[in-house]
Amino acid sequence: MGASWLFATRPTMPRRMRANGIEGIDLLVSNLYPFEATIEKHASFDEAIENIDIGGPAMTRAAAKNHDWVTVVVDPDDYSTVLAELDANKGATTLPLRRKLAQIAYARTAAYDAAVSNWLADELARNGEAQPPRWRAIAGRLRQPLRYGENPHQSAAFYAGGEKTLRRCDRRAGSGP
Repeated sequence: MGASWLFATRPTMPRRMRANGIEGIDLLVSNLYPFEATIEKHASFDEAIENIDIGGPAMTRAAAKNHDWVTVVVDPDDYSTVLAELDANKGATTLPLRRKLAQIAYARTAAYDAAVSNWLADELARNGEAQPPRWRAIAGRLRQPLRYGENPHQSAAFYAGGEKTLRRCDRRAGSGP
């Protein structure tokens, strides 16, 4: 509850924060613990567990929920965009950028949680769990925009997860089988 106060709107900022001269947060840059990199190197169970970030995803979600006044950045690919916008707007960001970054933040934390959940499901299977998981999470990162969807007026994109590498089967992106 206390940490969420830091993301409170300025007009509704809790009295205790104002009384103590504490300003709300309007920019959060979050780099989560390197869980995916840890499991890719076949780390031990204990090392993998130690690299599950708990606070980072929670703060990221809180900032994304409050994107009307908080800019949340979770991908280094967005640093230059945010810096350019801060320069262009006297240290502020626009609502359209904050909404876009909030979507990225939710997708990133969902992908992070999917990686943890799927790794744990695989660990259970390796240790004899016969039943498939009741829930399976699927997440992917944009690998390539495609020329068009099923029909030329539709957009399409290719997303891939980090678990397996897919081999390209055609010579041109978006061309037939």
